[in-house]
Amino acid sequence: MRRIQAVAGGLFLVLFLVTGFYMKQVFPEAYAGDEGQRMMFRASHIYLLLGSLINLMAVCISPSSDPGLQKFQHMGALLQVTALPLLLVAFVTEPAAYDIDRSWTMAAMIALLLGSVLQGIAALPQWLRRKG
Repeated sequence: MRRIQAVAGGLFLVLFLVTGFYMKQVFPEAYAGDEGQRMMFRASHIYLLLGSLINLMAVCISPSSDPGLQKFQHMGALLQVTALPLLLVAFVTEPAAYDIDRSWTMAAMIALLLGSVLQGIAALPQWLRRKG
C-alpha cells in the first residue's frame, strides 16, 4: 500500500503542477473577471496539493509491527489515496458549475482527515516508545 500511496502522491503532485500551468495560461480568459469562480478554482487547486502531500508524507510513517494497528494504517492509506480522484473531480466540476456546496471536496476532505487520524493512531505507540 505504501508504494501505491507514493505513486499516487507523486502523480497528483505532477497533476497539481499541470493544473497550475492550465490556470496560468488558459484560465484568465475563461473566468472573465469573476473573482468568486477564480477563488473556487484556486481552492480546488490547493486541495490537490494538500492531498498529494498528505499521501507522500504518510509513506514516511514506519509500518506498525502490531497486526491490529497495521489494519488502521491500511484503512487510513486507502482513505487518503481514495481522496485524490475525488479532489480531481472536484477541481474539474465544482468551480465551473459554481457549486458552492462542494460535495466532492467535502467527501475528499473527510477521507483525508479520517485517513490521517487512522494513520496517526497506528503510529502513536511507536512515537511514544521513542519519546519514553
